[in-house]
Amino acid sequence: MSDTHDEHGHGELGDWFRHSTSESDSTQVSHGDFNGYGIGAFLLSVIIVTFVTIVVVVGWLERSIAGREVAVQQGRTSLLAGSYNESVAKWEGELLGDPVWLDEQAVRLPLDSAATQVVRMYSAQR
Repeated sequence: MSDTHDEHGHGELGDWFRHSTSESDSTQVSHGDFNGYGIGAFLLSVIIVTFVTIVVVVGWLERSIAGREVAVQQGRTSLLAGSYNESVAKWEGELLGDPVWLDEQAVRLPLDSAATQVVRMYSAQR
């Protein structure tokens, strides 16, 4: 086998193959050199960062959940359900409380009186 690339019948590389006459006759390597230690260090650092992130997130979640469990076990549920209890009281007041005029043509009635009026209206149409 010779350096003239003649095994495929292409002949010798001519001047057309070079960008300039100052280039050497050797061809370029198809892939550049790589640093195996650099790639290994990068992969190891990605693995370590991922592991540390998982450990920190899991630890934080366990502390948070444990704190909430202690609050529930001690009967301090008002700490966790304060806004929920407020919204339930608001909805119960709107559904079961006194009628409230929303504008000139709409009124919000308590659920039981609204149901009674609808039944009365449809029974009168029969």
